[in-house]
Amino acid sequence: LELQKSGVISKNIGGRPALSKFRIVKSYGTKALQLKVETRTGRKHQVRVHCAESLGRPIFLDPIYSSSHSTNVNGSKNSVGKK
Repeated sequence: LELQKSGVISKNIGGRPALSKFRIVKSYGTKALQLKVETRTGRKHQVRVHCAESLGRPIFLDPIYSSSHSTNVNGSKNSVGKK
């Protein structure tokens, strides 16, 4: 999925409107992006939801919205943030 360098995300969260502005600061190949995100509303998990569901780029190691927390590149379970 090719992203624009900047834009606005409007996606309801919990049935309520949520608006965020984003800009790509730096791209790290095809695997990662550094984003600047400015929220216009204050919904719980807004940045996490907008990155994962609207941009298709979840926050790395996010335990809820990213699959990267469950397995590493070798297919082994990660223990980051778990006791």
